[in-house]
Amino acid sequence: MLGFVQEDEKGVRVIKVYRNSPAYRAGIHKGEYIKKFGSRTIEELRDFVRTLGTLVPGQKVTLITDKGRHVIKVGAVTPKTAFKRFQERFGMKLDDVKGLPAKFRKVLPQGGVVIVTLYTSGMAYSMGLRPLDVITSVNGKKVNNIKELQKLLSFVRSGGSIYLTVWRSGRSYPLVIPY
Repeated sequence: MLGFVQEDEKGVRVIKVYRNSPAYRAGIHKGEYIKKFGSRTIEELRDFVRTLGTLVPGQKVTLITDKGRHVIKVGAVTPKTAFKRFQERFGMKLDDVKGLPAKFRKVLPQGGVVIVTLYTSGMAYSMGLRPLDVITSVNGKKVNNIKELQKLLSFVRSGGSIYLTVWRSGRSYPLVIPY
């Protein structure tokens, strides 16, 4: 909806606005500080995330920043947008296992989405994920390819958690990540 926000000593600041997003259409710009979101005063990031998690597509909500008042119509998140945001938020690039060279496919599960690039400054790295880890399920639903992952991510609400099953070196393990 907004892109990215970040908390600093002055409050919650917009650090990125996606082009053609509801926030972009409402006139919100990078660098604005969010003071009120709906009926909730925003003092820290968790206030923003809690409010965001209560919104539904089609709902109109007022957002007051240090630059003015904006009315945003909450849009539905497309699968491709959800996937792009997931990769950006966690600092990684993903690909279908079937899209990898044969030498890698031999040692990986038949289906799933593999981490092909992982940024050491990203959240995924700090959570222990590594290149060639394979995401095999999201919230209990099997993931065979990127298209399935995109669809599942489009239903995840901000402010909640995502439950992943990750395959590494012949073993699967659960991972809960904040979203």
